[in-house]
Amino acid sequence: MPDHEPPIRILFDDGVCEAVPCELLTDGRARLLATPTASQTAARLGDVVMLEPGDGGVSRFVGIVEQSPFEIFSWPAPKALAACGAYEDLLRRVEETGGAVERAFGGVALVHVTKEARAEVVRRYERIVASDEV
Repeated sequence: MPDHEPPIRILFDDGVCEAVPCELLTDGRARLLATPTASQTAARLGDVVMLEPGDGGVSRFVGIVEQSPFEIFSWPAPKALAACGAYEDLLRRVEETGGAVERAFGGVALVHVTKEARAEVVRRYERIVASDEV
């Protein structure tokens, strides 16, 4: 996220207002640079969303106009898994192949995987979870 763009305060349909890092585009659109975690919205990192100006510097979420190119996995990471070197290597690999990793709630990894890397990432994750290291 560029240092000069502060997060945008967005009011979602479920009534939750959340500050979300965004890349401002044209015509009221913005690309989400993080997944909203407080709202129950379907919007995720990489989605292009339509926003309307609202009161007090809060933008109102209108909808998703372009879905993220990523496939998203939500992986719980118990301490044993989080401490596993192979798991951290896998998360680095996701980022090296153009994906992204967000850590939420102290133990969940939101893993955004490119379609090209999906099979490799899922296979490696399943192997790690099944191994004796965890």
